[in-house]
Amino acid sequence: MKNVAYLCTLLIFCVSCQYNAALEKISAGNSETSSKSVESIRSAFENRDLVQLSRLNFHGEKAETFYLGLSSSKLRVPDVFQPIKNSKGKYDPTAKFSWKAEDGKMRSFLNELTESNVQNSCMKQLCAMQMILKTELLEDNSAEALEALRYYTDVLATEKNLSPAIYYYSLQKLKALGKSEKLAKTVRLSLNAVDEAIRQNRENTEKMEAAVKAYPEVKKSSFYVDQVRASKEFDAQYKHCAKEIKRML
Repeated sequence: MKNVAYLCTLLIFCVSCQYNAALEKISAGNSETSSKSVESIRSAFENRDLVQLSRLNFHGEKAETFYLGLSSSKLRVPDVFQPIKNSKGKYDPTAKFSWKAEDGKMRSFLNELTESNVQNSCMKQLCAMQMILKTELLEDNSAEALEALRYYTDVLATEKNLSPAIYYYSLQKLKALGKSEKLAKTVRLSLNAVDEAIRQNRENTEKMEAAVKAYPEVKKSSFYVDQVRASKEFDAQYKHCAKEIKRML
C-alpha cells in the first residue's frame, strides 16, 4: 500500500504539470503579448524540463477514475524509486536514481500488466516516464542504457502517451544506436503518439471554444485568451517534434 501511495503521488505530480537549445524555439503567439502559460510552456521546451511537459493519456477516462482505481487496487507495485537521502540525511527529491537498480524490477512489473485496460495503460505510462525522467537514462551513453531507453520509449509510444518532448529527446539520443527495424518501429509508434497528442490538444481547444461561443464577454477574458494561446503554443511545439522525429525514418 505504501508503494501504491507513492506511485499515486508521482502520478498526480506528472498530471498536474499540464528543451535545451537543440529544440527550435517556436512562438505560436507571434507579436501578441505572451501569456504566463505560454511563457511557461516555451521555457519548459527550451530548457528540457520534461517533467513539466509530461502528460498521461487517460484514453477518454477522467483522471480521478484512475486515481481511485489505483488506490483500491490489489495490484502488486514494484519496490522502486525509494526516496534518496543526501549527505545531510535529508530526502532529496531532485536526486537521480540508478536505472540499472530499477530496470529489472520495473520490467518484471510491466510484464505482469497483460490485461488491456485504461488502468494498466496508465500504469505502464507512469512507470516508463519515471524510468526516463527520474533516472540517468538520458545521460548514460552506454549501449545498455540506450537499449533500456529504447525499451521505455517504446512502452510510452505503444500506450500513446501524450508527451512529445520525451519522444523527441529520447529519440535524439537513440540515434546513436544506428538504424534498425527495432528502432524504426519505436519511431513510428512515437509519431503515432505525437499525432494523438496533437489531436487531443486540438479537440480540447475546440471544446473550450464551443463552450464559450454564446458568451462573447468570456472570450475577452484574460483567462480564456491565456488558455487559447497556450493551446496554440503546445500545437506548434508538438508539430515541430513530429517533424524532427520523421527525419529518423
